Amino acid sequence: MFIHIVTWKLKENAGDRSKEENIRLILEKINTLPAIIPQVKSLKAGADVLHTPTSYDFGLVGEFENQADFLIYRDHPEHVKVARFVSDLTSDRVSLDFIV
Repeated sequence: MFIHIVTWKLKENAGDRSKEENIRLILEKINTLPAIIPQVKSLKAGADVLHTPTSYDFGLVGEFENQADFLIYRDHPEHVKVARFVSDLTSDRVSLDFIV
């Protein structure tokens, strides 16, 4: 199993929307991907609920059968479109990928 974890910090205001509005839009877009990209075994995303000084604003955990399936997801045009949208709204991104 290949695990992909990403967390983001959002800009306070981007695209003439608040951080909260952008989180909602991003999560809607991310949640469409499993139905479009068959290589996704599981994709869970959500907004931070603790809001600690070290928290990021939202994140996702993706599960794939193997690294090859993850690469298909990563390069899929629909994922690329969502990733570009998210990138325009965020100030920082951290990721971790590993095999279990």
